Amino acid sequence: MAEQIEVGSGEDRPYVLAERGIAEARAAYERSLTLGQESLAHWESLTAQWLLGLREIGYRLCQDSDVNIRAIFDLAEQQVRARSASEICALQVRFVQEQSERLVHQAKEVETLVSALMRSFHDEIRQGPRR
Repeated sequence: MAEQIEVGSGEDRPYVLAERGIAEARAAYERSLTLGQESLAHWESLTAQWLLGLREIGYRLCQDSDVNIRAIFDLAEQQVRARSASEICALQVRFVQEQSERLVHQAKEVETLVSALMRSFHDEIRQGPRR
């Protein structure tokens, strides 16, 4: 029978070092896998949050458009019933004033929604994945 030759002794033996290296590599892989999964979950959460925010903004824009278009129809009906050109002009002037105020108000509300979404998104990105 061939005689086994031992290289080193105890903790220095090559297979002990190899086993330790494999265990450490496995542990490092498990940590990186966990971090990758946490990162993916974080980005999925951010994406969902972003889409909900965009949906809210889109819904708000649709509401505002509806209000604005109905105001135009109301103006058209009022102008059809007007008895004189001066009454039509007065209706038009009032509409332009009201519509200007309405548009400013709507723009401010949408800006508030967009700012809140951007702030929230920025804060979430800076915090990173939660553990």
